[in-house]
Amino acid sequence: DIWHFDMECIEDEDIYTEFSNKMKMLSKGKLPLLNIKSNVDHENEEVWISFELLNKKYTWELQYNYDWFDIGFVKKFSDLCSELQIDERYIFLNLGQNCIIGFCNSDQFKKINKLMKFKFEFIA
Repeated sequence: DIWHFDMECIEDEDIYTEFSNKMKMLSKGKLPLLNIKSNVDHENEEVWISFELLNKKYTWELQYNYDWFDIGFVKKFSDLCSELQIDERYIFLNLGQNCIIGFCNSDQFKKINKLMKFKFEFIA
């Protein structure tokens, strides 16, 4: 399962809530996020996301870059996998205007990249 989207998409105030739900879906139950909230404040150039996971509350500040997706969002989710000792990580392929995000273990990552012209990053 992968997620492909245009990275110049940050318009709605709660877009990172939708993105977090996509990351949750890609994890196939390994990251059962609850109470996801986010805010993109274009006027003050601030972005944050919060959620609960396994009875712990998380709040992350993200980088504001006008209407562009913060790639650091993917890194934060992979760091969360590491913190929870989950074998899988998020993989990321930057195609300039677009990107592709997936979720897999290191063996799957290697197999995918052998088949690809453009190479994914294993976000660890």
